[in-house]
Amino acid sequence: MHPVRAIAQIQDPQILGLRLKNDDQEAFSALFKLFRVPLMKYVWWIVRDGAVTEDIVQEVFIKLWNIRTEIDAHKSIRALLYTIARNLALNAKRSFHQQMVKIEEAHQTLSVDPNPLENLETSGLAKQLDDWIEALPERRREAFRLSRFEGLSHDEIAELMSLSPATVNRHIGLALQTLRDLMIKNDSDWKKHVEFTIQNA
Repeated sequence: MHPVRAIAQIQDPQILGLRLKNDDQEAFSALFKLFRVPLMKYVWWIVRDGAVTEDIVQEVFIKLWNIRTEIDAHKSIRALLYTIARNLALNAKRSFHQQMVKIEEAHQTLSVDPNPLENLETSGLAKQLDDWIEALPERRREAFRLSRFEGLSHDEIAELMSLSPATVNRHIGLALQTLRDLMIKNDSDWKKHVEFTIQNA
């Protein structure tokens, strides 16, 4: 097998998931390396507590190992991991009655594919953008964050949130429209930063 193709397969979550289903410990370790940091960011966004986040992410992978024989080859392993993390995080949040706090410079720590929102981050507008995102309706906010900051596809978000892909698309589109309108309304100079449109959803 070509070395590049071999490396790609090693990093392919679906292939790793199939290997894990067959008790492959190396595949489990590879999935841990691929998803630990993204899941830490996602869980922290929900619980806002570093220690709790660490515990939850560890529990996510323990649960993944325990249910490895039940992995569905036709479903996204990434969506499965995020579903487990989301359920555990929401349970922890309810259990400890944690208060949501504002994100402080969180965008600088997010490793995401290039997208128009990065221009806002580097322009010093991230703090204001965070406030507006937090003010979005809960389901719309979650769909938007999963898409823009976690890199999940609309189908994966639909599976995670128990919504139809069309509803996910509508949530993200409305979130983009709201943010764009707010930026233009608050400062006309921001127009150059908001060239992204609903077609990016």
